[in-house]
Amino acid sequence: ETVSFVSPRIHADTKDFNTLRVVLRTDSSALLLLDRGKNMNRYDGCANKQVVHASQEFQVYEIPLAIAMAGPTWKGTLEKIRLRFQAPEDGTWEIRRIEFFQKEENLLSFAEASPYRPGLPLNWQPEDATAKVEFLNQVPESFRLSGHWRNSRISLPFPSSLQISGRARGKSSFTVKTLDFQGQQLSEETYALPETADWEKFLYTLPEPELAASAILLLDGNFENPHLVESSNIVQRKIDPASKVVNWKANWIWHQGWFNKDNHTIWFRRDFTIDNLEQVTKAELELCADDRFTLEVNGRQPGKSNIIGNKKRRSFKDPTVYDIKPFLQAGANRIFVKVDQVVSSSGLLLEAAFCTDTQELLHLATDETWECAVTHDGPWTTPLIIGNPPCQPWGKILFVPIGLLPKVETEVANLPWRVKPGEQIALNLNLKLLDDTETALLPQLKLFSEDGKTVLWMSKEDDCQKVPARSPAGTALKIVATLKIPEYLPRMETTLEISLLGADNSKPITFPLHIDGPAERDFPQSEMRSHNGVVSMFVNGQPASLTQALLNDSGGAQVRNLGLGEVPIADVSATLCFYETGVDYSDFDQKLADYLNARPGQNLMLDVNVSAKHSKWYLARHPELLCLKENGDSNLGGYSGLYNEICESQGAEGYRRVFGDLLRKMLLHYQDSPFASRIVGVHLSGGLSSEWFLPGSQAADLIDYSEAGLRDFRKYLRSVYATDEALQTAWKQPGVTFETATIPTGKERTSPSAGFFFDPATQRQVIDYNRFQHRLNAETIDYFASIVKEISSDKLIVGAYYSYCINLAEAEYGNGQGSGHFDAARIFALKHLDYFCAPTNYAGREMGEPTAAMGLPHGYGLHNMVWLDQADFRTHWQPVRGFGRSENLTETISTLRREFGRTIAEGSYIQWYDFSFGWIFGDARICEELRRLQKLEDTYRPQAKPMDCEKTLLVVMDERQIGRFNIFYPLYGTELIRNQGMYLSIAGIPFRIVFFQDLQEFPELLQHKTMLLLNLFYLNNDDAAFLRDKILVPGRTVAVVGPLGLQNDDRLQPDRAANLLGIPFQFEQKPLNLCTVLAKDNPLDAKLAGHKFGNRNPDQTYNPNLLPLPADNLQVIGTLASNSAQPSLVLRRGDQEHCQLLYSLAPGLSPEVLRLLAKVGGLPVLSDQNDPLFCGHGFILVHAASDGQKVIQLPDHAAETVELFSGQTWPAGTKAVTVDMKLGDNILLFQK
Repeated sequence: ETVSFVSPRIHADTKDFNTLRVVLRTDSSALLLLDRGKNMNRYDGCANKQVVHASQEFQVYEIPLAIAMAGPTWKGTLEKIRLRFQAPEDGTWEIRRIEFFQKEENLLSFAEASPYRPGLPLNWQPEDATAKVEFLNQVPESFRLSGHWRNSRISLPFPSSLQISGRARGKSSFTVKTLDFQGQQLSEETYALPETADWEKFLYTLPEPELAASAILLLDGNFENPHLVESSNIVQRKIDPASKVVNWKANWIWHQGWFNKDNHTIWFRRDFTIDNLEQVTKAELELCADDRFTLEVNGRQPGKSNIIGNKKRRSFKDPTVYDIKPFLQAGANRIFVKVDQVVSSSGLLLEAAFCTDTQELLHLATDETWECAVTHDGPWTTPLIIGNPPCQPWGKILFVPIGLLPKVETEVANLPWRVKPGEQIALNLNLKLLDDTETALLPQLKLFSEDGKTVLWMSKEDDCQKVPARSPAGTALKIVATLKIPEYLPRMETTLEISLLGADNSKPITFPLHIDGPAERDFPQSEMRSHNGVVSMFVNGQPASLTQALLNDSGGAQVRNLGLGEVPIADVSATLCFYETGVDYSDFDQKLADYLNARPGQNLMLDVNVSAKHSKWYLARHPELLCLKENGDSNLGGYSGLYNEICESQGAEGYRRVFGDLLRKMLLHYQDSPFASRIVGVHLSGGLSSEWFLPGSQAADLIDYSEAGLRDFRKYLRSVYATDEALQTAWKQPGVTFETATIPTGKERTSPSAGFFFDPATQRQVIDYNRFQHRLNAETIDYFASIVKEISSDKLIVGAYYSYCINLAEAEYGNGQGSGHFDAARIFALKHLDYFCAPTNYAGREMGEPTAAMGLPHGYGLHNMVWLDQADFRTHWQPVRGFGRSENLTETISTLRREFGRTIAEGSYIQWYDFSFGWIFGDARICEELRRLQKLEDTYRPQAKPMDCEKTLLVVMDERQIGRFNIFYPLYGTELIRNQGMYLSIAGIPFRIVFFQDLQEFPELLQHKTMLLLNLFYLNNDDAAFLRDKILVPGRTVAVVGPLGLQNDDRLQPDRAANLLGIPFQFEQKPLNLCTVLAKDNPLDAKLAGHKFGNRNPDQTYNPNLLPLPADNLQVIGTLASNSAQPSLVLRRGDQEHCQLLYSLAPGLSPEVLRLLAKVGGLPVLSDQNDPLFCGHGFILVHAASDGQKVIQLPDHAAETVELFSGQTWPAGTKAVTVDMKLGDNILLFQK
């Protein structure tokens, strides 16, 4: 529930304040949302957010208003504010003060609540009797401290440096302690300030340990307004200036009005003059751009031949250096850069140097002298200066020195010609400096593969001794550089290149090097096996985790932190590397090498996009392959609002043949590559946004009216009907044949005749086409999967984004019918895929909310497959709100633990997806948490236990229903399936969800004594007989939602439900609002009288419906909110001839109603506090939705229980566990 407080008119200029301080206390945890009103009638669309915990004393919450991390820009006039408390339970909120004021320091340093103690400065505590305070001002707070004081409320949301500032007098000192997320101390430093007679300013910048999450500041002396905050620049360690390698002079820049926005393009330009072009002997330009760039110099684009050194243009984290001398002209010159921003951070970093043989003439760097615009032709404006590297969010960016550089002679004294994988060799380098040096020089070793292009290994800064800065010409030095041979390399010939970073490397020295590794090159044997009901991966016969990491950047800190997180598999993305000039794997080779260079023991998953849309040049040459709309147009809507995209018709023979051969060629290349022994599988991507959505679907484009699309549909009809006569009977079209059948028109596809349902008697053609789209998508995925299995001789596992069945079953066309995701049964039958993958449900991602899988984790294991839950979380690093973004490191860790606990209880795995350039893997502290979670998985997943069917609710949904009802206005407003999944997550009862076809195929599922049937509106005669004979039988409790069996293959059959369920119904075609109110005299729980569930919005109406009629054998539990005389939730008790039946007219059984079902069916209720709870395979995850004492009933009283995050244990015989939790806390129990 939500309680709102609206202020009177404020009418103040927001430039005068950047902070809101709220002093309050509450007996209930809540989410506090601050809405800003720019006028008296409207609020901003994105609220500031603050978690509020229950407390007996007043707490102070300081909410930052002006910084980019807090949402929309804080500017203009503020007319009013609104405070909204979203609470999971009843509570009282008492507000003592609300203040706006201007505060100078970084407010993210004080992101959590502080006790309200009148008479003391905020966050400060006296250490002893010497502590005294004098207030100079109350708002904003200004004060002087003397004696001993402590500030222990400093949270550090980002890895950076610390700054302490203020004024001091007399003999004073301060001590800074840093702690990790677990509260373990990392460092302690004490600093004595110069003794002064008067108040003097001080400012110290201190290194912050990479894993620091909080800090404590201790004062001894006399201080005025002391502040410890995080600096915006990231400093990883103390650096001796005398040994520092040359760094960027440039700043990251962007357009002021487009910073922290996604999916746009910015143009940059810089004009300069060269008076005497003949003097210029060297002109080099170096740049990084986030995300992609196009460079022009005087209107001409430098090509690959103009790139110096690394020719892999990965833009961000990986600078590209160009020789631009051929493009210069005497007089006026212009550098012009177009940067495409796709997602997350945005910036341009560029330097250029113009030199003679003896001096530098001009040095350009991105700064305020540049101009930028949102169009190619302006208008032009001064850019925003984001910061000089290393600055957030990019961190440390390698700088390749350019311009006039010192020359050095290099010799290697002890290089062997033959080495073994994993060997480390200390090379002795003899150097002679031919020129003076200004900065330190760093040896750089690169090991190149057989092709001479791929860097298999590159030395890091700590691997080599440096040449000291300011060394004179003639200096002779002997230094050591360590060569590390990757342990995964097979027998091969390589080339070692040695150069000096910061020196003239126009002629680096190279040496041949033989690697004496295994002679055979092949993929390892990877396969899926089931153990105790959990399917896991095995590699060469040994258990191996399927947990993965998917990154957008293969260089820099992300890959290094991936190693820190010890995530078992790196998922590496690529297309089929098909270009107009031919096939070129070099970029992808380098990406794989980058991952293995950072962590040689890493397993690799090749994430290969097989869509032809990435080779638009090929589709342009072959229009017969194009997917078409009804009007013949091939320009389709793309992903997330993009337009004018062309895509292949999935079943086109030319597409499958050519791109299937490309996949074969790619697999053969990597089977014979140095990386083969680390590659365990292939993740197939395709369709829209790589997730196998149908072309144009997210723009509501109805496809595929191409010749290829028509041929595929007719082929499908032959597989369904076998003869023309059978087709004519089904379609009620006497003249139709397999040669003349057509695709239904757009109008026919969007016009169901039976309310929200298509009528099989008159609209079978539409139903067939809708089901065909899902069949074609499934068979296309399987076609490419079969190639992987064929080429690898079944050694590689295969996965794909598919089966988003929980999240999309009720979605509008773009994400529902248009997804093409609802024929998993076909993939099960063909047996070439090993796992499905999907993002975590986007609803309920916030801390304290009930997240859920988009698919059926418990169902895929029946087919020896696994569900991979893609956690593409928007952590506190995400600069823009939305999609469940967390506010600080504590919330980020909370949501990661919740996902881990949920997936291990469901028997699924996680793909940690950094949907950016550092939201997850840019932060070592997050990766340290992933390492802890991975250790828990490795320890406890092998001990998982089979599901206890008799204690678990079996939830059944049917994917065949998709396409049988209105594809643009689906049934029940997501209450039937998607929201039902969320309600199950907080009901506190063990559950699993499977497909109806699984229930028919696997007899072991019949051991479940309690079932919930969600969407069985279409039933053929065999389905109905199965329900009657196997499910609706004595001894079982069954809950049914909606018009069971309304559709048959050839007609509507509203009378079937009464025959199957044994209760009377009235067929009602008038639209109704399906909201149920529990009756006052309901026999299950009178305390729930008046409780509502279903479609609460009275404007939501659906038809047709089956209305239960009063009968002697029925107990009325609830009635329609709009008609109290109409039963809408009824119970029929079981007997020797009938099952116990609960029928609901309204969709979306609430947690309270689900617990009633558990009570009727004899299922355990582990918790009734509406906290997210997931139970399975011996694991129980509880994620606190509110503060308070949590009581969890244990399903296995005979087992010893351990809490995995804390290590706390309970002995066998324990029936219930009681734990005090705050909103967002997690406990993960395992019953051994």
